[in-house]
Amino acid sequence: MKKVKMIMILILISFFVFCCFQEEDSDFPYDVTAFFSQDSVSSEENIIIFVRTDNSFSNCNYGIIYDSSVNNREISIEFNDIFIPDIVLPACGPASAYIDLQLASHTGTYNIKFENQGIENTAELVFDDGICILEAVNTTNVTVLKDTLYLK
Repeated sequence: MKKVKMIMILILISFFVFCCFQEEDSDFPYDVTAFFSQDSVSSEENIIIFVRTDNSFSNCNYGIIYDSSVNNREISIEFNDIFIPDIVLPACGPASAYIDLQLASHTGTYNIKFENQGIENTAELVFDDGICILEAVNTTNVTVLKDTLYLK
């Protein structure tokens, strides 16, 4: 019985060591999903969109490297790479990022362009009567979940 326990412990340790040191491709051929990271915000707070890859990695703390800009009512977000930290957490999970939009005002409509793998995906961020709605317009490899954010 002690031999079986020892073998199980060795297998478990080997699994964790394998997960921690496994090389994964950090290029960005991944589809992503975007939605709000909170349920409500005050008028002074920034709107944050949470994005995650649709597939899982062997470690749960990978990040998505992106570039973003806001120009008038046009928001541009380009996904570039996967960030693999020096210390990883050996549990399966998607790569993710929080995108702080830094909007000038919480009124009207903003057009969002998500560029992923050279493909342009579009969505809208619509502010109306105390709510903010994130909605897909034309998407191929970015899934935009229709989401509502309440403004306090």
